[in-house]
Amino acid sequence: MVDPKFYTVKPPISLEKAAAISGSKIFVGNTVEEIHSVSSLEKIESTKLAFLKNKKLLKNFNPKSGVIIVNESLLDSITEFPVAILIHSDPDFAFAKIANLLIEHRRSLENNFNISKASQIHESTQLSANVVIGDGVVIGKNTFIEPNVTIGCGVQIGDNCVIRSGTNISFAHLGNEVNISAGVVIGGSGLGIARSNNQLIDMPHFGAVHIDDNVSIGSNSTIDRGMFNNTIIGKNTKIDNLVQVAHNVVIGKNCIFAAHVGISGSVNIGDNVLMGGQVGVAEHRNIGSNVSIFASSGIMNDIPDGEVWGGTPAVPYRDLARSIAIMRKLVRESKGGRKRT
Repeated sequence: MVDPKFYTVKPPISLEKAAAISGSKIFVGNTVEEIHSVSSLEKIESTKLAFLKNKKLLKNFNPKSGVIIVNESLLDSITEFPVAILIHSDPDFAFAKIANLLIEHRRSLENNFNISKASQIHESTQLSANVVIGDGVVIGKNTFIEPNVTIGCGVQIGDNCVIRSGTNISFAHLGNEVNISAGVVIGGSGLGIARSNNQLIDMPHFGAVHIDDNVSIGSNSTIDRGMFNNTIIGKNTKIDNLVQVAHNVVIGKNCIFAAHVGISGSVNIGDNVLMGGQVGVAEHRNIGSNVSIFASSGIMNDIPDGEVWGGTPAVPYRDLARSIAIMRKLVRESKGGRKRT
């Protein structure tokens, strides 16, 4: 669901107009006359719009209504459902063009004030110079905000938080005792790009970021908001400087990530996970709880609970140690067998 704290829904558009704007063809349109909002495929309902690119996403899928954009090759997979159908060779591209006409970011109604009169800031909170706070922002008790911080419309910040200089927070909920270092960006769009006929378009993001209690985020790190669902940082997790957390990532409790970790979109990470510096995680991977990953590792596969992995591509530690031992042996044998002149 599009959160009205962060987004404004514009007037609905007809199915015919949506088809014309996106270059789609109406296949079935008798169940829906207008499109009012957007949705993920799993949560589609009534007059909402979604898209389908992968047949695997149809598992446990049983929509009662809505509008779905599909490639013609997937048409037979959804004709049994009581939904309106638009056909486009690149469904995500068509979705983006329509969605950008339906939803826009909420903007402050008062442009002449750094601190919106429509915000709620506890009297014990301290605001430094040049702080900008949008409409609908709620900030709890005893929070300290340093200079040149920007907090977008609808953001909620709990008690006893510290937000350092130059940070930008939008589309986000922060719990209590959250510590945000300088230059952090929370709630930006993720890297979602749709392509059609050599045209590129940014996929709109309508989710948010949820940061639980007692989380620390290091300087110049970025936490992207979800495309439809929230990006989540669990309680007591500690993130070092220059870490990238992409859209739709879910991180559990008590995790520690060293500098330069990069986590791609839609990764799920359990509790008590340790990542050394410069670890990279490929998109849509699942990392269990109580996992440790060596520095500079590249995670290309899912990791079960309780394991230690390393290397690029990363493998379990026992396999990595065996590989290193074999390579050292081969090097020694190669040197030993070399003829001297």
